[in-house]
Amino acid sequence: GKFIYCDSPPAAMNGNQPSVAVDVALSSEEALTAAGAIYSYDEPVKLLELFPSTGPVTGKTPVKITGGPFVGVPGELRCRFGNTTVPGIWYSKSEIGCVAPEVEVAKG
Repeated sequence: GKFIYCDSPPAAMNGNQPSVAVDVALSSEEALTAAGAIYSYDEPVKLLELFPSTGPVTGKTPVKITGGPFVGVPGELRCRFGNTTVPGIWYSKSEIGCVAPEVEVAKG
């Protein structure tokens, strides 16, 4: 099949509507389709609490993050600690978890 890839504009350009119709044209001479496809904007994610907020440099500390809304595709949730990305665990729209990675400490 054929695909068209488009970047969504900021919601502010669409009057901050939570959902908008998506229409396409294959060239500037064609009329836009009226296919009825709908694109929905997600609310901005806010991180409200991290618990615990400290842990050992050896990592492996389960960390609970509250805030949200946490939405997305199961299995694609990630948390980043510094430059290290680890898998995340989705518990609810307002709570996720991650396991803190090990950190190398500079010696010297």
